[in-house]
Formats: sequence, C-alpha cells, structure tokens
Amino acid sequence: MTLSIGRYVSPGRVVSGRPALFCDRDGVLNRRVPGGYVTAPVQVEVLGIALPALRAATHLGMTVVMVTNQGAIGRRLATSEEVLLVNATLLTQLSSVGIRIDAVYVCPHHPDAADVSDRDCRCRKPAPGLFLAAADDLGIDLARSVAIGDQPSDREAAISAGIPAERMVLVADDDDPGEVATRVCNAFGWGMQADS
Repeated sequence: MTLSIGRYVSPGRVVSGRPALFCDRDGVLNRRVPGGYVTAPVQVEVLGIALPALRAATHLGMTVVMVTNQGAIGRRLATSEEVLLVNATLLTQLSSVGIRIDAVYVCPHHPDAADVSDRDCRCRKPAPGLFLAAADDLGIDLARSVAIGDQPSDREAAISAGIPAERMVLVADDDDPGEVATRVCNAFGWGMQADS
C-alpha cells in the first residue's frame, strides 16, 4: 500500500461503477481532540459509532474510503508525515477489528493556512473534491454510495458530490452503533441489520 497525503489506495480493489462507503475520520472513526487536532499516534482513539457498519461493508466486499479535512497541515500545526502516521495507526487499529479501509483522501488546506496558496481549494469539505477524486480514481458510482459523517460540512460535501441526501448518515458521539449500522444498511438497501 502506497501512502501519500493526497490518498492511498489498496491495489486490486478498483471495480468500476460500484458503490462505496465513505466515512469521515475525526468524530466518526477516531475521537476528536477538543479544540485541536489529532497530530500524533498516541492521540488515536477508535470510536465504536461506525464500526459495525464498516465491518458489514468490509464483509460484503464494499469499497470503503476515508475522506478527511486535516487543516493542521496547512496551519503548520502538523506535518504531512505526522498526519500520515496518524492515519496509518488508525488503519492498523481498524484492521485489527476486521475493518478494511481501501483508500484515504486528505485535504491539507485551511482558510487560515500559513501559506496563502493553501487557503482556497476544491477539496476541503464542504467542497466535494475528496469524494469526486475518489470516484474518478476508483470508478465509484456516487449516486449508489453512502457517506457517514459527523459535521454539516460532511453532509454538504457528500450531497454536492452526488451522493443522495437519504444516503448521508450523520452521527454523534452518543449514537448507538447498532442503530448507525441499521441506517447505513438501509441506505444501501441491504435489507438487514449489521452485527454490532
């Protein structure tokens, strides 16, 4: 697996026109740092909210894509390498519980970036760029895909990219993982409840 700040993709996972499960990182897969950024592996704390849904998607052979704003890079609060290490740590921990993430798309930009050229982009959610790049790279049918996020910007980006509003699942820290899994399964039309 090749790691880069723009993305990393598992070889052999591309199937043209298939739906995918998109998920945000902080607040969905990993606990947020209040008032700050997750910039070191020691800060990685896997959340249970979406685990049953992602486990079901992995079991069914779905393409799973993480799309995440990481403005700490643009603000020079973390390096690209530090963010890649955090992502790698998170993916290792998810893998240990039976969850596979096929690709990761990271926006390093921020409106308050130190470099003026990093302040405006098409990839920072709520812009749809991360979703569109994944769809182009992986042959994903966005209209048949589902997204899980915890912020209005996640919802706006997914819908702007072409994921139907009813296929966007917003979660909160206190959501029941089984209920989230049911919502994701229903959005995909799987007609079943994922195991918790």
